Amino acid sequence: MKPARNFVSGLLILICLVTVASAGGRSIQDVDAAERGVLMKAGFKALLDDGSASLRAARFKGESAPDSLGLIVLMCDFSDSLLYGRHGHVDGNYPDPLQSDWMYAAHDSIYFSHLMGDVRDYFHDVSGGAFELDYRIPDRVANLPRPMSYYGNHPGVGEQPVELALDVLDALDPHIDFRGYDTIAIVHAGAGEETDILGDSPEQIYTTYIGPEDLEAAVEEGLLEFPWLETNDVDGAGEPVRIDHVLILPENEYQDPIEGIGGNFGSVGVYCFEVGLRLGMLSLTDFTPAGYPDSQGIGQFGLMGYGLFSGAGIIPSHPCAFNKMLMGWLEPYEVRPDDAGFYSLYPSEYPAADSTLARVGIGPSEYWLLEYRLQDPDGNVDFSFTGDL
Repeated sequence: MKPARNFVSGLLILICLVTVASAGGRSIQDVDAAERGVLMKAGFKALLDDGSASLRAARFKGESAPDSLGLIVLMCDFSDSLLYGRHGHVDGNYPDPLQSDWMYAAHDSIYFSHLMGDVRDYFHDVSGGAFELDYRIPDRVANLPRPMSYYGNHPGVGEQPVELALDVLDALDPHIDFRGYDTIAIVHAGAGEETDILGDSPEQIYTTYIGPEDLEAAVEEGLLEFPWLETNDVDGAGEPVRIDHVLILPENEYQDPIEGIGGNFGSVGVYCFEVGLRLGMLSLTDFTPAGYPDSQGIGQFGLMGYGLFSGAGIIPSHPCAFNKMLMGWLEPYEVRPDDAGFYSLYPSEYPAADSTLARVGIGPSEYWLLEYRLQDPDGNVDFSFTGDL
């Protein structure tokens, strides 16, 4: 099942984003550790903390995102909660399932293959065909002997996503061939903590991207010996296959129905957001852990803002023009304010080599990016375009 389009059929949207290319006249990748506190107070926290610093630095230096990504999806549940459809099929005294699904009898490899297919289609289209997601989902599920709260709200320790990754890998490594994949996605039972609107489920696990810097921190904390996850498989050179990118994803985002909000959020946007971090996109939002966010960042205009929850998380927004440019998916052409004449701007859904994104300089370190979005141009509520412009 493919998700519906993000905006009303035929709607024309012109998005103008001010992109701050430097801090105090210098590029962000030149910022040293002594300035972190100052810049975080100045509003650069999302740029500095969310995702991988090395991936972001590479994008700022002009290194495009990879044209493909090999992702292996592993499923797990816990001693106190099972993936939907597994109740009665796993030995033990488990509580009755809280969730239901009117389309699927179980959240198994077939279910997640359909969901990841939506993520693949999304990135194929928003990248103009420049990026392809290759994924595999083994049908084996790791039932971990610990409860969800051990990983989501461990007393005295807090969140433990790296340990979750280690436990899942330990359980499934003997049965799965990891050759050809450098990124793991772990889909766990239950909803993500980020949609705990009522704040009454502290045992839940926040959706997370674990990158090289996080694994280096895990070494310093004594969780790992080396800054990677090592598998039992060996590559063509006889070296162990090492994993240094992990996505922690929820089974679903179904919880907390309250007035005005159904509570049944989709997972496509959340999954796409984490893949975006894996590619080196900038998080341009504010996920304040407690209470209401301090801001909405770029709001729902971009995937890496609150656009991951557009259409209840089923129909995520495009990445903003700035992130598309960083990925190497769009190359802007310069528009000089003092130049006379007309400029062509094609819709981002139908990219042209030289006229899809315009850059208008407004100062030595700032510029406008103009992107033209023609959402659902052929009116089939699908992530596709088959007509002519």
